[in-house]
Order: sequence, then structure tokens, then C-alpha cells
Amino acid sequence: MTRLETSTRKLLHENLFTAYDDVFKEWASLGITENDPVESSSRHHEHYLPHRPVVKQHGTAKVHPIFDASARQVGSPSLNQCLESGPNLLELIPSLLLRCREHKYGIVADVEKAFLQISVRPEDRNFLMFFWWNGKEDVDLKIMLHAHVVFGVKISPFLLEATLEHHCKKYLKTSTYRKFNLRRWKCTGVDDPEQVTSVLGWIWNRRNAELKINMDWLEAYELEIVLKRVILFVTHRIFDPVGFLCTLLLMPKLMLQKMWKDNIPWDREVEDNMKLEFLKWFEELGSLKNLSVSRCFHPTSSGQHGISRIVPVKTITIPRLELLSATVGTRLCRSALSELQWDNVKQHYWTDSTTVLGWIQSEELWSVFVNNRVQEIRKLTDLTLWKYFPGAQNPADLPSRGCSAHQLSCSRWWEGPKWLLQTQENWPVTKPVFDEHSVLKERQKKTQLPRVFHL
Repeated sequence: MTRLETSTRKLLHENLFTAYDDVFKEWASLGITENDPVESSSRHHEHYLPHRPVVKQHGTAKVHPIFDASARQVGSPSLNQCLESGPNLLELIPSLLLRCREHKYGIVADVEKAFLQISVRPEDRNFLMFFWWNGKEDVDLKIMLHAHVVFGVKISPFLLEATLEHHCKKYLKTSTYRKFNLRRWKCTGVDDPEQVTSVLGWIWNRRNAELKINMDWLEAYELEIVLKRVILFVTHRIFDPVGFLCTLLLMPKLMLQKMWKDNIPWDREVEDNMKLEFLKWFEELGSLKNLSVSRCFHPTSSGQHGISRIVPVKTITIPRLELLSATVGTRLCRSALSELQWDNVKQHYWTDSTTVLGWIQSEELWSVFVNNRVQEIRKLTDLTLWKYFPGAQNPADLPSRGCSAHQLSCSRWWEGPKWLLQTQENWPVTKPVFDEHSVLKERQKKTQLPRVFHL
């Protein structure tokens, strides 16, 4: 009750009570919520969900309620603590963006009130009860209960995804949406005054068929002092799930790693050298607004993924790091192929490490670290597809060096080597020169056990 009274005072102060009350009235008319038909004294088990208003500047509703299923009383668990979350059925954003770029025409839509379209069994609804005012605030209290799934309950995401997956498999063949109303349709080629829309956190210009990184937050952000928390915020504010900007984000990530290693507090200003380096990097972020990639790509254009990882603090040799890169690249290629589902795709793998090639192509038994990754590479790829490519000519080596926003926009990172657009007969062939000492250094050591005879 205390939280209800606090929320009510806030709504009255901001003149939002009527709009908030209208949401509950709409839910009741749609059957999403219902009045409590049973006296609380006759019920053995019940649970009340506190709720609060959330105000949105953009969207279909200015204010809407959020229910807190993690709220708990002293000595009692919360509702979320009593529920399992279920398996994660959510698709990965990089996979969705990759498929979004696969075909000539792109279409996006939004499921209206997605969670609120799924019913809850009547016998379970007494765990989804809540208080609200009956007509006039602070006068007559009534008990409501949810008849549909509630956003904020631990198991709700699983229930939504499982229901969508079930109906997609069962009903879409008959062109039936089963009451999941799709709205906010956007499509390539449709004459619409608003040619720019958001797709999974990216900006999609439907007129130019281009995707851009969303950097709108940069205009309102004022960088006054460079702290550890500021560097972390700015680094993670750049939403790049596909990895187009991974080479740009290397520098601030290395700074954060160094600060963690040196136990720098969150609110201490960084040293002058690091501050100047970060400010120079930050000033160039504005140029990312002009950086775009084609939404639809052809196999010979910029359809690549990219990834960069910071070297662990624990000491690890350069050849082992290069082997890790080869392993990640193999996984990345496998993931892209499984999402795009192209037929008869020719695969080619290049590395600028002769040591890695030596490990992959040899039948020797290697150390545990090397052997595990070599076996994974062999399982996922054909060894004859691996080739050597000098690092000086390799645009994919850029994430290991890092660069500024300006350098990134002018680099070959977006197209790859020029010869890659030519026929395979014109590709350069470079014969690797193996460093036998570096390769055999990871050979598994043979241990001879003593013989024991029992007489």
C-alpha cells in the first residue's frame, strides 16, 4: 500500500493520474485484467504485485504501469524467486540483423501488446493481483488481477517466445496470426514521409537502403570530466552487435583493462596521458553519424562480421592468441552460414600466422590448450580451405591494432583486399615459411610411466 500511495502522489503531481487510470480501464475492457471475483479471506494463496508509472516521450502510450515481481516482504520470497525463468528462446541480435540484410526487400513490424496477448490459467491468476483505485483516487480501493501474462515476471519472456514459436509453426502456413496484431509496418520501397526507422537499435534509411549506428545520444552528452565510469559508459553506449566498429572500440577497452589492473576507483579522474588519448578518440565519434553500410549485401560486398577481444590479463603467447582468433573466426563463419542458409557456399579461411597453420595441418598431438582448439577448427572446416595471407596486407588485422573513427572510415575494413573481388584465379598465392621451433613448442610432452611388477 505504501508504494501505491507513493505512485498515486507522483501521478497527481504530474497530472498523469487520468492517463494511468485509462490504461487500466482499457485493459479491463480487453479482458487483460479483471476484478477480483472472490473474497480474499476465502483464498488460501494470493500474491499482490506493486506497480509504478513509467513515462515515455515516444511511443503509443505516454504513461504505462510496470509491475515489480521481485518485490518481497521480510521473511517471504518474491514471486520471481518462486519461479523458474525457463529456457532462453530469444534469438541473438547479430543473427537477426544478418538475416535482415539478406534479401532485397526488408520488412519490419511490431507485435502489439505482445506479453498481454497470452492468457494465464484462472487458477494461477491469484498470484498476479494488484490494488488500484475505483474511479476517484484515494477514496475507494479495489482488487484487480491479471488474466494475461505480466511483463516483469521472471518466466514471461519464455512464455512469450514459446507461444510465438508454437503459433508460427502451427498457424502461419494458413496465414493466420492468432490475435497477435502486427503494427508499425515499415518496408523498403514504400513511399513514406518518414524514411528513417529503428531496427534492433540501428537506424534504417529505407530510401537509401542503408544501416547506420545510432549516435543520437552523442548530441546531448556533455563530457565534463574523464572518469573510469565515464569511459565505461561511452564504450558501451555504442551499440554494435555485429562488430562493424570493433576495431574502433579497442582503445577504450584497453584503457578499462589497465584501470582494472591498477585498481583505479570509479570516480577518480584518469591520468593526463590517458585523458588526452580518450578525448581525442571521443571527439572523432561524431563522424560515425556519416558512416553507413548497405542493408542488403551481395556475397562479394561488405557482408562480413567482425569481432575483437581484449587479451586476458593472464600472460598468453602470441601464437596462442592467433589460434584463438582462428577459432573465433571459424565459429563466426559457421554462425553466419547457419543463419543465411545459402546453398553451395564456397568457404575460404585466411590467417597470417604460419604457426597456426602448422598446428592445424599437422597430425601431431599438441598441448591441451592448442589441441582443443585445433580439433574444433578441424571439426568445423575443411583443412584444405586454410591459406596463408601476410599480415601487412590483411585488413582484418585492423581490430588487433585499433584505430580512430576517421581511420576506420577510410580503411579497407569495409571491403577487404581488392583482389577478393576478382576471380579466384587472380588471387595471390603466398607460400608460408614455417617456424619449426614455434610450431613444435606446443607439442604434447610424452611421459614415460615406471613399470611396476608384482611378484
